Amino acid sequence: AGFYYIYNDNSNDNSNRAKEQVWHDAMQCEYWVIIASRPKDFTLANLLEEEEVYKEFPSVKNGKVIFCNTATTEYFTKGVVEPDILLKELIYAKDNLELEEPKYFRVLK
Repeated sequence: AGFYYIYNDNSNDNSNRAKEQVWHDAMQCEYWVIIASRPKDFTLANLLEEEEVYKEFPSVKNGKVIFCNTATTEYFTKGVVEPDILLKELIYAKDNLELEEPKYFRVLK
């Protein structure tokens, strides 16, 4: 989809990073792709309520938070056999284009 993963060149497992380190690293990211389970009508305002630091992320300030709600989509079941749809939706979201009814990913507003 044209994204660069910030830890791509690092051989360490990123799941072992302290959240403060990840927050620091996120200050360098243009986009933030979130795949998480949240309430049905989850918004950017709801995200900002989770952690104060998110307001400082460039991706948040510039409206480039791409979200897949695993509570309301079949990301973990059908998503694995529909990589074409996942990729298309990520490209649309990255280019800030609206899909009429995205199946998995949308820009968080």
